[in-house]
Amino acid sequence: MKKLILILSLTITACGAPRAAPDTTVLEQKIAQALYRFDAALLDEAQSELTAEPNTPALVYFEGFAAYARANLAYSTDDKKILRAELEKADASLARMKEQPWKAEAFALRGQIAGHLIGVRGGSGAMSLGPKMMTFTSEAYESAPESGRVLTAHGVTLLNTPEMFGGDPDEALRLFQRAATALADEITKSSPLHWGRANALYWLAQAQLKKEEVS
Repeated sequence: MKKLILILSLTITACGAPRAAPDTTVLEQKIAQALYRFDAALLDEAQSELTAEPNTPALVYFEGFAAYARANLAYSTDDKKILRAELEKADASLARMKEQPWKAEAFALRGQIAGHLIGVRGGSGAMSLGPKMMTFTSEAYESAPESGRVLTAHGVTLLNTPEMFGGDPDEALRLFQRAATALADEITKSSPLHWGRANALYWLAQAQLKKEEVS
C-alpha cells in the first residue's frame, strides 16, 4: 500500500496539480481592459487562463469575448484575413452558449461581430449579415432587456441599419441612455458580467451626434 501511495504521489507531482478555475471577475476585467487599451500582452495573459475548466458557461463566454477582443486588436494591423478569422472564431465560441443569461449576452456580442464582419466583407456581406445582426440583438433584447451590454448591442444595430430595413436611430439613442445607466448600476449588483460601460458611452455619443446632424 505504501508503495502504491508513493507511485501516485510521484505521478501527481510529475503531471502537476490540476489548475484552479480562474477568478471570472478578474478575467473579465483583463479582457475588457485589453479590448479598450489594445493591450495584446494583457489579452495573452487572460487567454492563457481559459484552459482551466473550458466547458463552464462563464469560460465559454469569455473565450468568445477574448477572441472578439483579439479581433479588435487586428484592426491596428489592417490585416483583414486575421480580423475575419478572429471574428469567426469568436462567433463559433459564442454559438456554444445554450443557457441564460449567457445565451442572451452571447447573442448580443454575436450581433456586434456580425456588424464587424459586414465591414470586413463589404457590401455583399451586408445582405446576409445585416438580417443576422438584427436577429441576434433582437432576440438578446427580448431575453435580457435590462442588460446594459444587450441594450448597447441592439442600439448599435438600430443605429446602423437603414430605416427601411428596421433601423431606428431615435430608439437607438434611448437604448444607449438606458445602457449607460444600467451598466453604472451593475457595478454594485451581483451581475455575472460588468463590462461595457465605455462602449455604451461611446455609442451614446455617436447617436447624439447623428441626431444633431439630422436636426
